[in-house]
Amino acid sequence: MKPFHNRLLYGALMLIVVGLAIAGIGYAMTRNREGDTTMENQSYQVADVRSIQIDTDTPNVIITPVDGGQMNLSWQTDEYVEYQATLKDGVLSISYRTRSNWLKALFSAPFLNNEYILEIELPGGFQGDLNISTVSGKIIADTAADLDSCGLKSVSGVISAANITARQEFTLRSTSGSITANALKAGGDVRIQTVSGGVTADKLESGGALSVKTTSGKAELTQITAQSGLTLESVSGTLRIQDASCETFTAKSVSGGIRPEGVKAESIDMKSTSGSIKGSLGGSRGEYSISVSTVSGGSNLQNASGSGGKTLKLSTVSGGIDLQFEEGN
Repeated sequence: MKPFHNRLLYGALMLIVVGLAIAGIGYAMTRNREGDTTMENQSYQVADVRSIQIDTDTPNVIITPVDGGQMNLSWQTDEYVEYQATLKDGVLSISYRTRSNWLKALFSAPFLNNEYILEIELPGGFQGDLNISTVSGKIIADTAADLDSCGLKSVSGVISAANITARQEFTLRSTSGSITANALKAGGDVRIQTVSGGVTADKLESGGALSVKTTSGKAELTQITAQSGLTLESVSGTLRIQDASCETFTAKSVSGGIRPEGVKAESIDMKSTSGSIKGSLGGSRGEYSISVSTVSGGSNLQNASGSGGKTLKLSTVSGGIDLQFEEGN
């Protein structure tokens, strides 16, 4: 009788589990039916706002341009959303977060078909600070506004910034998300940093220093201008840069290669541990005082004195060196 009772008990437990699963799925489908999520809207006069501070966890943030003098906000909301916006002394603070619900999280994942989004239409007349911070939400900013400063930061979300001007500094930072930057201009420093995500940048201008740092992601930059120093650093990703102009250029990589094309600077310092250094530099070979150091890699350049006042320092451990000069060797 005992084995029979065990089978009955096991069958009863299985029926309970199946019943709970069916109930959970039914709940998930009910809570995610069309119409549960609605859009809300809010507007501010751009003349009343001198700083925008946005803080979210999972929602995405999208900034788009708009004509006129009115800033328009729209966001998705339901019973799990906590949204708050306050304007005090010219500072617009926005908090947009989602509350956790274990039953919904457990059974809803297969049925979710939407993302929470906060969209801001930002007039070109806005001239204040723009700072956005997310945990896993994406940040997509494309605006013609002439900002005072701009900071976009995410832990694991993707960051994309385009057509933005900042009179002071510009900061893009992500831990594991990739970063894309196009047509950005800053009167001060530009800082781009990611740990495991890659960096792609095109048409960047900095009135100060410009730095790009990655740990395991690659960096690809084109048409870069910096009034002072331009610094690229990576642990395992390849560093590629094309058509760059700056006062000093520094590129460091541990296991990734360095690939400059058309880099123009008064002082150039490139160092790689196991990656090679290959590409081209502006000017002629005779303009540079060259210092070369390799352990096991070959080099087409040797130590030499130059007459143009420029300096070129190259160092590798196991990678080779092959650099050409645009105006002749």
